[in-house]
This record gives sequence, C-alpha cells and structure tokens, in this order.
Amino acid sequence: MNNSHRPTLTTAQVTYLARVSPQSIYAELERTGEWCGVFPSKLSNGHYIWRADEVHLALGLIPERSDMTPGERAWVNFLDIEAIPLTAAIFKLGQRLLSHEADEGRHPDEGVDELSLLYEIVEAFCARADVTVPMMGESASRRAKAALALVALVASRTHEFAALESEADHD
Repeated sequence: MNNSHRPTLTTAQVTYLARVSPQSIYAELERTGEWCGVFPSKLSNGHYIWRADEVHLALGLIPERSDMTPGERAWVNFLDIEAIPLTAAIFKLGQRLLSHEADEGRHPDEGVDELSLLYEIVEAFCARADVTVPMMGESASRRAKAALALVALVASRTHEFAALESEADHD
C-alpha cells in the first residue's frame, strides 16, 4: 500500500487517544526513538507525524490479526486489497457490518435493507469472479471455485429472502 495515502496523527492527537502527556511521549522518543512500538516520522519543522493505523494497533483500538475473528480478518484483508486505510473507526464499521448480533436501537425490520445490500454485494463479487477466474492458474482457480460454491450457498439463502421481500413490496 502506498504510505502517502495512510491517515496520520499529530502528537497532540496521539496523546489524546492514549490519555498521556506529550512529555511522556517525547521522553520515550528521546530515550528509545519509538513510543509503544510506533516510530513516528519527523517533519522538517521538528514536529512528529504518526501513522494512525500503527497508533490504533499499539493502543489496542484495533486487535492484532491473530486475535481477529475470521470475518474481521476478511474485512481487514479487503481494506488492504483496496488500499483503504485501517483506522479504529473503519475497523468498528467492519465489526458492525459482520456482527451476528442485532444492532442496538434499530428495529429488526431494518435488517431487510441489509439483506438486500448483501445480495447486491454477493452478486457483484460473482460477476467479478466470472471475469477473473478464467484468467487464474489451475490451483488458484480450484480454490476460487470452492470459495464461490460457499458464496453460492449463502447467496441462495439471501436470494430466497430477497424474493420474499420483493413479493412483499408488491402486496
């Protein structure tokens, strides 16, 4: 990923997130050249700039990949592939999208819209696979077809629901 597109934080923002004083960060930087395993870049004006994803990871706002659920890892991998910077807010969005729990404060009927969106996403990925799978090597093609079989299973369940929704809209 091109680092120039990654969001950055100022030292003031880092101190706010970490709930520490700027002096404690500067002291650690002076002593070790890092703070909590994060190496900031020093600008020509002497100020530091911090990669937001590294700070969020160091502060535990984003878990290590080994501690993520399969859905969270898939979300983060998708973000990496699409060069979308990972921040705590984006990570939480993925958690919410992939959660098996109902959203607090939302009426369950609003889930119909989410299922329709899911159907559209699956349909788009399948269309993309129709183009890319024939260009793959044999091993990758086999893995992709196995994954698509699982997607088809989920999509068929979602499609059935979308069809019921469409019938309900016409009533």
